[in-house]
Amino acid sequence: MIKKLLNTISEINSLDDKSIVIHGMFAPFLFKNNLTPKTLMEMILSKINLKKKNLLMPFFILKRIPNSYFVNFDKTKCQTGSLNQNLIKEPNTKSSLSCHFTWCIQGKDGQEFSNLKPFDVWGKDSPLEWMYKKKVRFITVNVNPALITFVHYIEWLYRDKINYRKLVTKSGSIISKNERYKLEERYWFKKSQTKIIPQYENLLDPFLKGGLKTKKLNDILIGTITSDQIFHTYEKILKKDPLFTIKNKKEVQKKYY
Repeated sequence: MIKKLLNTISEINSLDDKSIVIHGMFAPFLFKNNLTPKTLMEMILSKINLKKKNLLMPFFILKRIPNSYFVNFDKTKCQTGSLNQNLIKEPNTKSSLSCHFTWCIQGKDGQEFSNLKPFDVWGKDSPLEWMYKKKVRFITVNVNPALITFVHYIEWLYRDKINYRKLVTKSGSIISKNERYKLEERYWFKKSQTKIIPQYENLLDPFLKGGLKTKKLNDILIGTITSDQIFHTYEKILKKDPLFTIKNKKEVQKKYY
């Protein structure tokens, strides 16, 4: 199974896309092949031409963000998996700066990416905007291929249609690779974390029609789609139905529309 995964990544590496973003749950590959996260991360990196391309992975830490925060990335485990934790430790890995919405990158554009300093975490000069401009390719491994955080960028651009979110500014500081940074960021939170229930799985069929490709490696599902394919598909949906990805649609519509 691990050989099939690496061959799939090699095939994707041969495409014209200059940046690859991986979302996934890799525990089955680690357990079934007796691999450490560090070894698997090194195997994946070896399949990507980092002199010409970039590999990005999310490094999200805090699920709930206090109004004033301090986070030491060098000592805190991320919520997005042990593989992501090892990527940020690799030599030459750069990262964006954010209390929660952090991404790490290996490759030719690492310095450019790490220089991004957005005020709005999903807006101008954000990692998500960068992914749109660079037309990156997303790979999902062992997760629903519709669950890609890039969709929040499209929502941000069409925020005039999304009444169930509000802007909140947070400030604090982080430590990353022994350097301390002060931050002020604006997040776009749901107005109710319990009464607004997201269901982004609804995007699976539209994404399949819009260019998403999937295949099975034994019982593991692999998906691949580009940022522009996601953008054009979800943009059309949002214009018609801004509550398409909300499970309790009628309740939210009644309260906020």
